[in-house]
Amino acid sequence: MNQLVCDLDVQVRGHNLGYIQTIVNLLNQRNMVTDRTLIFLFNSPVRQQLALASVHANISLVFITEEENTALEQCNGVFSRREAEWKLIKQYARHYNIDDVLILELDQYHISIGNQSTPFSISGIYFRPHFRIEAIGGGTRNFIKYWLLRQKKRWLEMYMCRNKSLRHIYILNDQQTVDAMNHLLKPVFRYLPDPILTYEPTYTDIRKSYSIEDNRCTFLIFGSIDERKNIENLFAAFAKLTPDLAQKAALLVVGPVKRHYKSILSNALQHLRLHQPGLQIVHRDEFISDSEMETLFSECNFPLLVYRDFFGSSGLLGQAAKHNKPVLVSTYGLMPELVERYKLGNAVSPKDIDGIARYLTKSIQNYNDVAIDGQAFYQDHSPDKFLSTLLQLKDETNTIHI
Repeated sequence: MNQLVCDLDVQVRGHNLGYIQTIVNLLNQRNMVTDRTLIFLFNSPVRQQLALASVHANISLVFITEEENTALEQCNGVFSRREAEWKLIKQYARHYNIDDVLILELDQYHISIGNQSTPFSISGIYFRPHFRIEAIGGGTRNFIKYWLLRQKKRWLEMYMCRNKSLRHIYILNDQQTVDAMNHLLKPVFRYLPDPILTYEPTYTDIRKSYSIEDNRCTFLIFGSIDERKNIENLFAAFAKLTPDLAQKAALLVVGPVKRHYKSILSNALQHLRLHQPGLQIVHRDEFISDSEMETLFSECNFPLLVYRDFFGSSGLLGQAAKHNKPVLVSTYGLMPELVERYKLGNAVSPKDIDGIARYLTKSIQNYNDVAIDGQAFYQDHSPDKFLSTLLQLKDETNTIHI
């Protein structure tokens, strides 16, 4: 069997790049007996970063041409780009006589896949299914907003499932959604553990680098910064701290800020600094390497993952669990269930400013005594389990590792 594993929207400065590098490295490290030829297909800008020599004769990396990549970059809107990507995927599948296509991010290919059957089977990782979407907050208008979003997503999934070539659609960390969607749509959905990757940390003392006093409790907001991070409500909660508690806390906001959100964040930071001068605030508006991310999560006290309009799992939950750091997450979607099941921290409504402030207060008062054990979650979401499930790899005894 010939299998094409593809992602045509890998960002040069993005953490999915390290994710893909890990997949290829693991395949190189493992002594696997496979019944297929594996061809990885990526967009051309990441050629240098992913130019990893494969030690297996049946594994190769292929990149689209510069001309094809330019055409993708010139597409107007996400839908137009996904249509163009899908045409390229089919083109390369024909060229390499592919039997199965595995798309590493299936979202937004609904229409393309649903439009027609293909001579190859289709699998993929689906990050944002409809099943977990629910109204955040009260009010009729709010209810209608999320109901429409859920129905739109469900219609797209139904349309995609028209394609008889669909083989497996993988849902990260969520057996309940897998069971529900197999019942509601089509029995092609499968559970996939979201891998917790480990990177070589930078040999940096974060407190020294950012001049944070030893007696300050550190809170971390990390990643691509926009509305989803719930910055306004988190900052409002920090503003409610008493002055003496603020003197014992540091807030790190680390990661590239989306262009449309820069002025909003700048104003919010200015307002918080004005109203809570004792709070130390560290802001870095730039992409952070995987190595430095590893260091940040190992040395901070409390990662804040109280996201808005986010209903799935997050790789940052795994990073926190790996380093035994208690998290605060939203009460909506999958995350609070994982946090409760594995005892990884606490949950609060993303709109509950007072509730967030109470959590911050308790954390600052007791941060030296708060501890979790995230190793069960870490072991259940190892890269090896992820890769074995996704690619159905077999070892020399012909046993599939799942």
